[in-house]
Amino acid sequence: MHYLALLSRCLIAGVLVLAVVSKLRGPTDVESAISELLKVARQPVGRRLVRLLIAAELGVAALVIAPGTAPAGLAAATVLMWGFAAFVAMSVRQRRRIPCPCFGPSRTPLGPVHVVRNVALGAVAAAGAAALAYAPATALQPGGVVVTLIAAALGVCLAAFSDDVHALFSDPTRT
Repeated sequence: MHYLALLSRCLIAGVLVLAVVSKLRGPTDVESAISELLKVARQPVGRRLVRLLIAAELGVAALVIAPGTAPAGLAAATVLMWGFAAFVAMSVRQRRRIPCPCFGPSRTPLGPVHVVRNVALGAVAAAGAAALAYAPATALQPGGVVVTLIAAALGVCLAAFSDDVHALFSDPTRT
């Protein structure tokens, strides 16, 4: 395993665990967003889907973290993230103004920034899976590991606060 694989494993696991913790802290926001996205009127359906989503995210994070299952976990994370991107893109295309509850309560509706975020996370997972599959295992240096872990932590923060970063650099006069 080399630094790219370590970076992708830490970043993807961090994003998924943070998303799970956020969903567990505010499940009603996620339930209503999922129900609205799927046009399901019944709350129990939304509640079940939230539980399924939490289980999927936690399961993929566990696969990514465990060394023996990391390649499969990163492949599953790629599919999960690109699936999220497709789902969000469909919502954006339909011009639905549903808040993004990915990392806790939010007023920011799903938009292109969320599609880009999920595509990028999927690409990071795919790159990590490829690195594990095709790169020879090499010894990691402590300094390189520290830098990689810092980069992964910054990546998790960037993903979690992508709405705020986008708002910071977007034109306030445009609505």
